[in-house]
Amino acid sequence: MYSNKEDLRMLEDMGISPDRTVREKKPTLKTVGTAVVAMLRMQKMAAAWSENKKVHESLLKKLESMKKSQGQGLKRRVTSGRMAYD
Repeated sequence: MYSNKEDLRMLEDMGISPDRTVREKKPTLKTVGTAVVAMLRMQKMAAAWSENKKVHESLLKKLESMKKSQGQGLKRRVTSGRMAYD
């Protein structure tokens, strides 16, 4: 497998001298604006995600407590791979 340095060295051996000065393109206003909008959207989504996660955890706790309180009075039997309550 060849690397970029080896490719450049082979080109120089053939007499072709590539331009080694790399000009970095400055970010345009459109690119910067798009990045800022994306960042703001991600922040809002992260806040909404954490809020939903809190609600989900509280619902799970409530469900577990309901299962414990209901499960004490019920007997569980298994019929053909399904759970059934008497």
